[in-house]
Amino acid sequence: MRTYFILLLSILLFSISSCKETNTGDSTESKQADSFALGKEPTADVAAFTKQIAFYINEINRFRGEGLFDSLGEVNTALLTYLQEKSTTTPELLDIDLSSMDTAGIIILTSEDKKFRIYCWDTETGGTMRFFNALIQYRTAKGSESAVLNDIAKTEEPGDFYREIYTVHAKNGNTYYLVTSRGIYSSRDIVEVIQAYTIESGKLNDSVNLFRTPRQQLNEITYTCDFFSNIDSNTGNQRNLIRISDDKQTLFIPIVNDKDEVTDKFLIYKFDGNQFVYDKNAR
Repeated sequence: MRTYFILLLSILLFSISSCKETNTGDSTESKQADSFALGKEPTADVAAFTKQIAFYINEINRFRGEGLFDSLGEVNTALLTYLQEKSTTTPELLDIDLSSMDTAGIIILTSEDKKFRIYCWDTETGGTMRFFNALIQYRTAKGSESAVLNDIAKTEEPGDFYREIYTVHAKNGNTYYLVTSRGIYSSRDIVEVIQAYTIESGKLNDSVNLFRTPRQQLNEITYTCDFFSNIDSNTGNQRNLIRISDDKQTLFIPIVNDKDEVTDKFLIYKFDGNQFVYDKNAR
């Protein structure tokens, strides 16, 4: 009888223990479900992300050095595809400073409000004319999206490399991203560009007319020049480039003469709260 009672007690205790274990499992799953319901994103694996980019850039340089041009095209496409995928699935990347990746061979520029980013790299498929791939990652209410700026596999355009993003807030409540870039068409001939972007209703608008001249409104301002005419003989750096003042109120566009030489004079645009308007009297 005692043996039967002990056996019965053991079975009862085991059943209670099993129920507790089952309930603990359900609790964990519930917490997990709640976490996803709250819209919490998984933490970006930054180390893996930067390591993968560095791998692709190293392969680009290796294939270029070995003259494996078919493989060079493939790895550039693979890097672009990888960045597109990460840009649309991992919005938290926008919050992370990746500017140090410049040393790895890829330019990563991020707006000061962390809602707009450009990834850009030399595909090593050109000679004195340089070919670049580039894309934008931008924040939306649901996460982030991507927009390809240049894909050498789909266009004959060489693309630009990107230098800076200026974030400008307008009176109408819009935020504009003014991006400066350069196209390299030979060792001498370059094109300097500033273009305006904004994000509207979760979509990237790359045709907003933010610049106004006496005759027209423009989405971008460009000029062609002789690269060597703009080199400072003392520092070896470019002397005069497109730039915006620290207070974001004045835009400076270098004037190029009829020999394609960059001068020390500028066209000046003043921000009126909604557009950068050319001011012929400004100095």
